Amino acid sequence: MNQSLYDIGGSYEDLRIKSDIIYDAFMNKDTTQLDKMISDIHKITSEKHPELSQRYKDMTERTIGDPIRIAKHAYLLFGLFMSPEYAKTLVVPTPKVNPVKFELFYKTELPKLCTNLQNGVFTSIQEFVENARTTYIVL
Repeated sequence: MNQSLYDIGGSYEDLRIKSDIIYDAFMNKDTTQLDKMISDIHKITSEKHPELSQRYKDMTERTIGDPIRIAKHAYLLFGLFMSPEYAKTLVVPTPKVNPVKFELFYKTELPKLCTNLQNGVFTSIQEFVENARTTYIVL
């Protein structure tokens, strides 16, 4: 039986999701893996900065518990930018992302995007996330 173009595209999408944890976090409606990534970033951040405010901790828990993916993606992206220790775990010892693509995104694109966010170039977190997701996916 011949597969339709949509079936072939779906198979390709499944392979891409399985081979790239960030792509999975962006595209998968099930946020279980994304929530774990956020928790891992939070753990690293808390260990590095034990004096974090209660508000930060509450907002992190709220981000994990809330179904809104834009906030989760923003946390992931900014967390990658601010936590090189976590970013390294995506590549070493076993790559969870395409190492070449991730290095290009992480060293070249993500710093520009996060700096633009901090400088008010983006009018919303949603705009930041949409730009970052598109950049990552297109690379």
